[in-house]
Formats: sequence, structure tokens, C-alpha cells
Amino acid sequence: MTGRLKTRLALAALPFLTVLPVALIVIGAPPERRVSIENARAIAKVITRAYDIDVARHLYGCPTVLLWLTLVTLNLTPTLTLAVAYDMVSADVRSGAIGMMLTRSSRLELMVGKAFAATAVFCAVLGVTHAMVWAVAIGRGYDSPLLMLKWGCLLLCATCGVGMANLAVWMLVSSLSRRPIVCFWVGFGVLSLLTGLHAEAHAKAPSWDGFTPVSVDGLLLSGQALRQWRGVGVIVAWYVACLLSAATCLRVRDLR
Repeated sequence: MTGRLKTRLALAALPFLTVLPVALIVIGAPPERRVSIENARAIAKVITRAYDIDVARHLYGCPTVLLWLTLVTLNLTPTLTLAVAYDMVSADVRSGAIGMMLTRSSRLELMVGKAFAATAVFCAVLGVTHAMVWAVAIGRGYDSPLLMLKWGCLLLCATCGVGMANLAVWMLVSSLSRRPIVCFWVGFGVLSLLTGLHAEAHAKAPSWDGFTPVSVDGLLLSGQALRQWRGVGVIVAWYVACLLSAATCLRVRDLR
């Protein structure tokens, strides 16, 4: 088993080792804790700190376990996607495999193929993780199956959309250097910058928040069709721009 395969398997298991235990702890809480005033206040405080009042109002009817699951997933997604994608291009460039790949496809086709593959794997892992939580919650009678599935599908789509935008950014970062370690630290710096911009925009210019991969979830979870479509547009724009830039970077730097 190659080092890269071991890394991929470890990263694929990471959501199960992080998101799933946290959600199961919430599910395992006794009924009185689920409906307590203290718990409701804690949830409301977390939501209003992360999102504007419209999003918080929309999420008020969401089952608690799905809300905690989604918040944990969204906070982990930028880091998880960075770990998955930071070497997807640079490792192939360093090993020389990129040359063989480019004999059968263009640089843009290569970027699109890699991005789609990474997105499919990441979303599949998230889907399985979330579905396991839904099954446990429904089995314990936490909420009605219809309500759990309705909210679960909505929140899963939002987390997958955020993951899609982040993966495209890290694909671009991965095309900047032949050395994966350099790409990782560049990606870490970009992640820190985007997180800082989100914090500033959320505090000082809320109308401009939601235009980065680490903040677009606020649009997707708003419950307002116009804002949700704007969130989809933001994701598509980042995806297309980053993949085109990555293909251009390979062409200009002649990394073949």
C-alpha cells in the first residue's frame, strides 16, 4: 500500500472519527437535556454567533442533533478538504506522472477530473456519515423520520456545497508548486486569510459575508430561495475560477 493511499484512507476515516462521535454523544443525551432551557439557550447562542438573525430564525426548527452535526462538519470541512487536496496536483508533478496524464487530456480536463473525483469521494464520505446519524436518531425516536430526512438532506447539501468550493481552492493551491509540503503551508495560509476575512465581514459588513468558501454556508442555510441561489452561484464561481486558474498555472509554468 502506497503512502498516498494510506493518507487517503486515513482522511476518508477522519469524518467518522470526528463528526460521528460528537453527533452520537448528542443523540445519547437523556430526553430532559434535549429540551432543557439551558440547552436551547446554548444552541441559540451558537447559531446567532455564527449566522445572521434570518439564518438563525430558519434553523430554529431544525432537530438539535442535525444542527450540531452540521455545525461540526462545516467547521471541519475547510481543514479536511485541505488535507485531501493539497497534493493532488503537486504530487503528480513531483513524481513525473503529470506528463503521462497530459498526453491523454488537456490541463483543464485533468483539473476538472481530479476535482470531480475528490468532490465525489468527500461528499460520499459525508453522506454515509450523516446517514448513519439519521438512522440512529430515527431509531431512537428523536424526531419524526420525515422531519429528520427533510432537514438532513438540506443540511447535507449545504455541507457538500461548502466542501466543493473548498476543494477547488486547494486544487489551485496544489498547482502552485512541485513540492506538496509547500502547497500545504500555502493552503494553510490561504485558509487563515479566508477565515480572517469571514470574521471581519461577518462583524463589520454582513452584506458582503458569504462570498468565500468558508462563509457561503450562511447563504445556503438561509431558507430564502434568492439567497440560496446566490450561494450556489458563489460555489460555482469559485469552482470554475479556481480550476481555470489551476489549468492556466500548469500551462504557464510548464510543469508537464
